[in-house]
Amino acid sequence: MRATRRIAAVWTIAACIAPAFFVAAEAVAETDDGVIAYVEQRPRATRDGLASFLRLSRDRYQPKTNEYEVFTFDIFTVRPDGSNRVQVTDDGMSRMPRWSWDGEWLAYVSGPPPIRDLVVIRADGSDRRVLLSDEQDILDLWWSHDSRQLLATIEERRGNDLLEGRVIDRETGKVSRLSRAEWQTGWNHWEPGEPEVVNPRPRLTGTLSDVTWPVWSPDARFIAFTRDGLLAIADADAVSNSGRWFLFKDEPPADEAIGWSRDGSKVLFSIEGFLAVAELDKDRWGDVHALSTRRVLRAGRRGAGTFNAAGTRVVFSAAPAGKRNHELFVVDVTGENEQRITGSAADLQEPRWRPVIRADSDTEQGVDR
Repeated sequence: MRATRRIAAVWTIAACIAPAFFVAAEAVAETDDGVIAYVEQRPRATRDGLASFLRLSRDRYQPKTNEYEVFTFDIFTVRPDGSNRVQVTDDGMSRMPRWSWDGEWLAYVSGPPPIRDLVVIRADGSDRRVLLSDEQDILDLWWSHDSRQLLATIEERRGNDLLEGRVIDRETGKVSRLSRAEWQTGWNHWEPGEPEVVNPRPRLTGTLSDVTWPVWSPDARFIAFTRDGLLAIADADAVSNSGRWFLFKDEPPADEAIGWSRDGSKVLFSIEGFLAVAELDKDRWGDVHALSTRRVLRAGRRGAGTFNAAGTRVVFSAAPAGKRNHELFVVDVTGENEQRITGSAADLQEPRWRPVIRADSDTEQGVDR
């Protein structure tokens, strides 16, 4: 039965290339579902900027211009029905938005390498704080479960291709260094109720020594990653104790594991550029649903899409038919009700869904990476 379900899932994912269906905004009921942060990329008001945006450069072999000299990058928010678009940053160099787990703060990276800053700002745009400044590069960042600290992976300035970690206290600005380079590709992580960064157990990293940027579940029990073109999963404690791990060979095909839902019940991943969701069934993958009917914008660790707080919908960035720029779409995790929510001349990237926090919510459980 399980094998039959997997075969059906693969055929479902392959069917993503079928013609898109579109649900008009007015046909979708509005819900209190937070806001979505995203990056708007626009050409600078120069000849070079316009040429690059329209891809009209005549000399394909000319040296590439620093993208920050050609484009502006600013963070905006919008409701999932496409209303209430709000500009959050205006420096033209802001990217990688990350909501805190309580939804009160937005962290982002500002500036081109090698003058990268890590900045946090409240959800309403107030109380801007620079936590790191003039770094060579900031490759990724994660909020602690209590939303008081950030873990960041930093590229060293010494030119040795090694990485360092930084743990920064949002209130005090205190910075601690994590120097074990092999743990900075996503192995150091936060766990619920833990005030300090958790180091991976050596047997876990030894058994999965070729894995980088694993995607930790919110409770830090599982990691998702790709292996042999499949969406792999590992129980961190079981592998740490036994030193053994293997593929079941019935995992869905995958290019990249992207992120977990807030409750840890499902994972967002990509296959051939399309989005899909795999549900967790004990310690293996259960049902798989194809989501996007168009290829998503690949943004690496910046994220091709994210779940909403309830884990019922996903936002992603993709190019509408006949357009070069990317717009924002939302879709149910069942693959139904795909809806384009923006119409812009800009290129919209890196969407991140802000969690809706209510009085009865469990703030110890967080959103995806």
